[in-house]
Amino acid sequence: MNFIKTSLYIAAAINLGVVMAGIQPSRADQQTNQKQVRFYCGQSFDNSSQKILPTTFAATSERKDPVAIIRWKFGMGKYTPQSRCNSVSPKFQTAWTEGRLHFITAGTAKNGAGIICGVASRDRACDESTMLFTLKNATQAQETIAGIEGIRSGSAGGPVPQSSGTIEPVSLDELLK
Repeated sequence: MNFIKTSLYIAAAINLGVVMAGIQPSRADQQTNQKQVRFYCGQSFDNSSQKILPTTFAATSERKDPVAIIRWKFGMGKYTPQSRCNSVSPKFQTAWTEGRLHFITAGTAKNGAGIICGVASRDRACDESTMLFTLKNATQAQETIAGIEGIRSGSAGGPVPQSSGTIEPVSLDELLK
């Protein structure tokens, strides 16, 4: 009797294993291998203006303190620094969650505005489809990327003021280590 029960359990386990082997992991399951990062809008002190400013941060379980990515010093059009931080920080989160924010790079929109983009690979173009936020012109976008690279290399003193030749994309994976 125990032999029959044991045989049934083994057969059920084998059948379950065969069924499970044919199931592909979902996108959410595949992302569990990706570093857990939470992007959010907070506040940080700006030494140059002696003011507390809205700041886009990235928090990881691997770091004690969150990384300040962009300090929003200036508004743009009808958007205040706070509203820009509030609207752009979730764009960083969405791009990260979707697996398309391994590099931050700069480009130019069709209207000539500078744009900052999140891309999955170093050779991916920065365009409206990968855009995280806009700046007044392409020069400001290049300066912003240079400032983000300064955070990664340790030469910058803090987050990039959003208003600050060819600049290489910055590895966000390296920045968040």
